[in-house]
Amino acid sequence: MRSLPFLALTLVLGSALSAAAEDVVSVFVTGKDGKAADLTGWTASLTLESKGLATRTAALDFKLPVTAQPRADAPEHGGHFVRIDGDLSVELVGGWSPGAGGLAPFFEGHVSLKAWECPMKCVPAEDKPGKCGKCEMDLDHADVTWTATVTFKTPAGEKVAKALSLPPPVPTTYGDAAAEAKAQLGRALMGSAALPRVRRIEQLAEALPALAAEDIRAAVKVRVQAIREACEAAVVELATGKMATEQMKTLEKKVEGLPATSGK
Repeated sequence: MRSLPFLALTLVLGSALSAAAEDVVSVFVTGKDGKAADLTGWTASLTLESKGLATRTAALDFKLPVTAQPRADAPEHGGHFVRIDGDLSVELVGGWSPGAGGLAPFFEGHVSLKAWECPMKCVPAEDKPGKCGKCEMDLDHADVTWTATVTFKTPAGEKVAKALSLPPPVPTTYGDAAAEAKAQLGRALMGSAALPRVRRIEQLAEALPALAAEDIRAAVKVRVQAIREACEAAVVELATGKMATEQMKTLEKKVEGLPATSGK
């Protein structure tokens, strides 16, 4: 499987071992009523873990965009959700921040999400670039899944969101993965706010051939290639701040054309 834009286009090393900047991460908190939570007086921190790699941590800064309202309808952003305290949902998004144009209060931080691995898979992924200790080939960027914990300090006490994932996990059936791809597109906001959702659609599409039933797998592979190309075209436009209206229309047609069947 080829590298996903969710990682390959946005995640760069941000430690003293590299001159590149750390990756941005965003955290949103939503009430059970679908409204953005009032985060007044809250502070937050992020902990990331992945097998064989050093634990990474970051303080998260509270952000209140100019147009944001604490009790406004809270949009979803294509990240991973977990529920805390029964009433609140926490969404974690890697590689993107709404910045000053956000619609709701949120937390933002910077942390390295990158790892390196031997092209021949001689050794597990490592925290820094270099050469493989066995075959001496240069290490390449590795696609890594991070397990995240966000700890909030609030006036009412500590709240912890556990088992978050970067990137979000993919559904285990073809039907669920295809349905989410269509739902993600339906919720996608315009401009740069659509970026995390387009990247999520490509992540879902990449998984579809393996989940598809044998009789539709060939057709799914063709459709996934078309979705991949449409996603890449949209990301190019969205990343420069453009609306990408035509590219998003094309992507919608490609996603809607996925074969409608349950997976294996």
